[in-house]
Amino acid sequence: MDTPSDCIEDHLPAMRRLALHLTRDRVAADDLVQDTVLRALEKVHRYESGTNMQAWLATLMRNIFLSQRRRDGLAVRHARQVAMQERRSEAPARQDAHIYIGQMWSAMHRMKDHERNLLSAIALEGMELEQLSQRHGLPTGTIKSRAARARAKLRLALGEQAATAGRAKRPQAASGVPGGIE
Repeated sequence: MDTPSDCIEDHLPAMRRLALHLTRDRVAADDLVQDTVLRALEKVHRYESGTNMQAWLATLMRNIFLSQRRRDGLAVRHARQVAMQERRSEAPARQDAHIYIGQMWSAMHRMKDHERNLLSAIALEGMELEQLSQRHGLPTGTIKSRAARARAKLRLALGEQAATAGRAKRPQAASGVPGGIE
């Protein structure tokens, strides 16, 4: 008479079909069959003689599969949480920048139209001084000096707003000039 551990080998084809059905991947199915056989050999003392061996193996396989899926899901969720936490810690606080941008727009709206339009064309549209001089029919030097005066006026207005708001320091752009306007 065959022992339960000897009968496991007879059920390998059915186990492989079930594993393929569960995993939909040949390599993962082979791993699942191997894990199931290992677990069955470890727990063979729990098998009740006279009961359906194939059903017992299928139950073991299903439980192993579900445990692995649960564990993989937890690992993915943990990895997402860690990545999200890292992004949060790397991202600078944006509240000050948001407030500063609002102050900058407020200061720009108090400027004369031609000053505001000039700074907008340079900072927002990315136009070169030469392009602006051609557009307006003025020498480049004139555009350059008007842009410098408009920037100085904006810096002064922003400095006064920062002083009245009790802020010691405004956010700096990469160039070191507030708001990136040079």
